[in-house]
Amino acid sequence: MSSLREILWEERAPQERVLLIVLAIFSLVVVFYLLVYQPLQHRQTAALERYHKEISDYQWLRSKTREIIKLKSQARGVAVMVRGSAQVRSAIENSLGRYNLNAKIELKDEEEGNQLVEINFDNQNGSTVMQWLAANMQSGYLLRTLDLNSKSDGTVSATVYFEL
Repeated sequence: MSSLREILWEERAPQERVLLIVLAIFSLVVVFYLLVYQPLQHRQTAALERYHKEISDYQWLRSKTREIIKLKSQARGVAVMVRGSAQVRSAIENSLGRYNLNAKIELKDEEEGNQLVEINFDNQNGSTVMQWLAANMQSGYLLRTLDLNSKSDGTVSATVYFEL
């Protein structure tokens, strides 16, 4: 074993030894950079991009929430005509058709005597849903609840409850 040590190290000139030490340090730095630092840097960049996207989605949702609150306050003063359930369903289906939206519609009666319309959207364009919502609130439907889930591709899944 000592002969191998002599061949690899002790028989080398001092300049070669210094060069081998520098080469070993440089190799360690390169390996550290490639195996540790660079992957961490990529993860940090991806996390920052995801963070900024989440912030923009949150700001969009907040602006739409403010818009809904404003429309809800405007709709409170509008008198709603009491219509039969078939007419209500038909009117909502027609308005969905005008905006090229697909939704599941259910009419529900509450114990307190209120009548609700539940409209479920799945993977619909977010801005179109908001435009449809604004138009329906201005036509006299009182928004009771909105559950809106924004997705990364600009679509939303939402459940809307209108009070009749």
